[in-house]
Amino acid sequence: MIEIENLEYTAKGDPIISGISMTLHDMEITGICGPPGAGKSVLLNILDGSTRGYTGSAKIEERELSLLNKNEHNRESALCNARWDYINYESTLYNFILQGRSCYRKLLNPYNDTDKLIVENYIDEFLLQPWKDIKLKNLPDSVIQTGKIARTIARQSSLLLLDTPDQFLNINQKKNLYRILKKYVSSGKKMILIASADINFLSNICDRIVIMDKGKIIEDKLPGELTADSLKKIFKTEVVMIKNIITGKNEFQIIE
Repeated sequence: MIEIENLEYTAKGDPIISGISMTLHDMEITGICGPPGAGKSVLLNILDGSTRGYTGSAKIEERELSLLNKNEHNRESALCNARWDYINYESTLYNFILQGRSCYRKLLNPYNDTDKLIVENYIDEFLLQPWKDIKLKNLPDSVIQTGKIARTIARQSSLLLLDTPDQFLNINQKKNLYRILKKYVSSGKKMILIASADINFLSNICDRIVIMDKGKIIEDKLPGELTADSLKKIFKTEVVMIKNIITGKNEFQIIE
């Protein structure tokens, strides 16, 4: 369980995260949605440990995240961020995903059989076998994005943080991602926090959705409890809600 209490973060004097309090539960997928600048990515970076200097509290199993060393933090949380600038495009897809296990490897030691077995499993799960020995520079964006997610999940952390995981993915890849993430949290003490601007993507996969704006939590509801009126206020545009006759879930459409 992750307990966040009165979390605050400023950058150059500007408030980015303003008094956020929330709890993330084991075996739960939580979505964060909001307009640009809402603080979604910064919140994920704080929980990942890559952004420091916050005030307030963020604890995993009653351990303050800011007090964990880098290796401990890497094992507790894993972030698939929206950036691509850290990618070595000369790496094969297999080696890129295998690097997700680096926090378990001793310095200068090779990856062990457990590392390789986990990576092979996720290569199969994500249907990446045809591309695993190809360099990233020769792969389409959708395959690289899927590889980024597989690399993050392969760490097997308690808290999985996904920033805009749906970018570049086609319908089948999203459907497969839904299945894999549901399976991941069902395996025990695992939690997933997903940030995305696509409310329909989040509604399809999340157990609950948090709406953020200007660094604050505006709403924290079950997907079926969200309304078009609340989204209009946040996104400043006309929105209508319709019910999908196949899934029975609410979907939101922007009115041009």
